[in-house]
Amino acid sequence: EKFQVAVYEGKVAVFDAKQKERAVLVADEFIGVDAKGEWIISRSLENLDLPAWLNDRPVRELFELLEKKYKITINLPEGTQVGNFRGDLTGMTPEEQITEICQVKGWTYTKPSSDVFDIEVE
Repeated sequence: EKFQVAVYEGKVAVFDAKQKERAVLVADEFIGVDAKGEWIISRSLENLDLPAWLNDRPVRELFELLEKKYKITINLPEGTQVGNFRGDLTGMTPEEQITEICQVKGWTYTKPSSDVFDIEVE
């Protein structure tokens, strides 16, 4: 039986009744089960795809999550009306995710450094 739990904010307790194991995860932690049924706890969400429930979410919320998850900065001009994003970002690098969001919204971006994205709204 496979499961995965990722905590983006707050904390959550995970209990496996079959194995009688318990873990408490805090923000930015992930737990999953390997092929042998052993728990794997990671202290980083960097290698985890964004969850499907993020589809049809406000763009600002997605950008905030991307910033936190990948330790990048996304600058969006003040007062920009962003609306929601509907699409699938799974399996993409951070830059591919930003590119996808920008293409859907009709925006472009520049990268003044490897971890900074300046969104340009036309």
